[in-house]
Parts: sequence; C-alpha cells; structure tokens
Amino acid sequence: MTKVPPWFKILAVTFCGLMVAVLLGAALSVPYRWIRDEEPSGNDMPRSHYNTKNSTRFTGGTVPETAVLVAQAIYPGTTNANSPDLLIFYDDADWRGGLAAAPLVRSLNALLLPASAAASLPADFAVNGSERFGGVESLLVDGATIEDNRFSTEALSSNDVAAVLRENGTAPRHAILVNGDNPVTAVLAAPWAAYSGDLIVFDAGDVPADTPVYALGAVDAGEDEIAGRIGSGNAATTAVEFATFEDEANPLFGWGFNADSLTGYRGFIIAPEGEPGMGLLGANLARRGKPGPLFWSPQEALPQVVYNYFFSQRAAFWVTPSEGPFHHFYVLGDTNAISFPAQGEADYSVEIGPYFQKGVGAGPLICSPPPGCFSAWPPPSGSPYTRRSSFLTRTG
Repeated sequence: MTKVPPWFKILAVTFCGLMVAVLLGAALSVPYRWIRDEEPSGNDMPRSHYNTKNSTRFTGGTVPETAVLVAQAIYPGTTNANSPDLLIFYDDADWRGGLAAAPLVRSLNALLLPASAAASLPADFAVNGSERFGGVESLLVDGATIEDNRFSTEALSSNDVAAVLRENGTAPRHAILVNGDNPVTAVLAAPWAAYSGDLIVFDAGDVPADTPVYALGAVDAGEDEIAGRIGSGNAATTAVEFATFEDEANPLFGWGFNADSLTGYRGFIIAPEGEPGMGLLGANLARRGKPGPLFWSPQEALPQVVYNYFFSQRAAFWVTPSEGPFHHFYVLGDTNAISFPAQGEADYSVEIGPYFQKGVGAGPLICSPPPGCFSAWPPPSGSPYTRRSSFLTRTG
C-alpha cells in the first residue's frame, strides 16, 4: 500500500479549508449586503451603465442635463460633417415655441434645445454656423435668452417657421394641428415634424393654403378642414395611434409602424410623462439615426396600451437574426424619471427571436379549432391563421 506523503495531506487540508471559506463567504455576503444601509436597492440597483441590448438611455437628471447628452450623441463635433449648423433655443417654460420650431431641425441641420442647456454645452462643442442666416450659430425662439455668449444669435418668431421652410426650399408637405393646452398629445408631433419637415400649428387658420392638415389629439376642427384625425385627449392611446397611422390617400404622412409594414429599422423614443421638454428632445433623435415616434411613460412601468403595441411589433426571423427588422429605444431621463424595469419591459418587448419559438399562438405547435394543431408552415388548408409579415394573424 502506497503511503501518502505528508505534504499532500497538508495541501488537501489547505485546499478544503479555502473551499469552505469561499462558500461560507458567499453565503454570508447575501445577508450582509441586505442589511447594509448604504447598499442601493429597488429599481436603481448598481450597474456599470443603463444601456440594454435594444435601448440607449440618456441619464440626465433634468431636461438641460439630458439635452446636453443628446446633443453630444447626435453631433460629436469632431468634423464639420458631424457638427450642427445651428442651435435653436427656446425658453424652458415655453414648450409651444419649442414645438413650433421642431420642423426646422431637419431643414437647417439644427439642434433643438432649451435655453438653459446653452451654458452646459462643452466648451469645445462645435457649431458650423448657418449659411441661411449669414453664419449665425443660434436662433432664439420667441424671446428666449441664453447666458452663454460664445454663440452668435438671431431672434426667430415661431410664426415665421413656415416662411423659413419655404425660403430654404423645404416647404412643408403637411401640417399637424395640435392642442396648445395639452402638451402630452401636442409634443408627440415633435419627432415627426423634425423628421419630415411638416409644419405644426395650434390653430387651423394658420395652415398654409393647399396644405393637408391632420388633427393630433383632442382638437377642435371640422371634418372638412382636416385630412385625418389621430387619437384623442389620452396621451398613451394617441401615441400608439400616431405610431401606427397610415393614410392610403397620402402615403407620405404618418409613421406607419405596423406589424406588416416593411420598415427595416425603427427607433422608438420614451420620455417621462409630465416633462414636455424631455419630449421635445425627441425631435433631435428623429433627425439622425433611427427615426421614430414618441411615447410617454410613468416612472414605474410602461402604460399597458403602449407595452401591448411594442409587443405587437416584435420581430421574428426565419433563418438568421440578420433578417431583421431591427428596433431600438431611446430612453430620456434617469431612473428617477423612468425606472430600469420599465426600460427592461420595452427592451424585451421587441427582442428579435426565431419565428417558431415566439410563444403561445406563434410557436412550432399552433392549436386552433378544426382542423386542429399543426407544426409546420404553411398552415393546412382551412386553418384560421395566415402569415402576415413576420407575425401570425388570426383571420377568422
């Protein structure tokens, strides 16, 4: 019988002791972390960043802080090509002025910012200057003022936005009529106006001649005055209706983000409800990158109708995830404004996955009334299901 050398016994005992110490330390760390007063808890658990697979968060605690983060993300300012030509400042308390100026973002290659954000922009933040305004670097809407004197300025009345668009060769194709007393529905127009250059008006009488006008939210307008009506006074349902709106008679108006549309890349913007200034920042996000509609969210969780809509857009691939479509969220504000779980809801709702593993009603085995269940595509003759884009739709 081979005798075990003494050194091996010492090594084995030491190894066992270390293993016991590691396991004991791991077990004790759980109650220790739980009783520590300074340990973060709840929705704001510690993490290195708040970006998730399908979403990017701009973690400013206030509108000006978030505005600076958005500005730097959209325009890094390393060259003239990735610098804005113009900054458009509106008074922080005047969301109507900021909203009216949103159509200029695309036409003038501009950033739309609250006036208070000017002083927080980095010292080296580059602005090219606008040829349309003789090299001026910033426009001040409806009497807005900025403390920073490094940007040359010129005053702009929100009543002149339509004229500026025409003179710049980008006359608006449509107008959006909004309720000036209801920012939660009115500001939903900001990303679309920045993306398309369509005009935003608070009175039907301000619509240029021969310009189709669409009513967004609860607004007073005769049916003979408008080309279409979108939504109501409810912000969540109006946001969903605007995101899905399509007009067969006028296909150039509306996001048309539906399950059967062929858009390959979609961006959704989520802003904290009750913060019109946060929503206005969505105009900049719709200008560059993946453009898309704006939605409001309470702090804890997404409104149910919004979550249901996001989930209805969930993409499914047949062979490889590279087929798309691809969705992305921009979340505005820190976790005190919109919780990380709410962001997680949105992120998961559009997670792309294989078509035949999409869950009940859209998995590899689909049960229905006669002729019963099937496990292969296409469905058997007589099945009440059809394939619509990457989604399964009940037709009967």
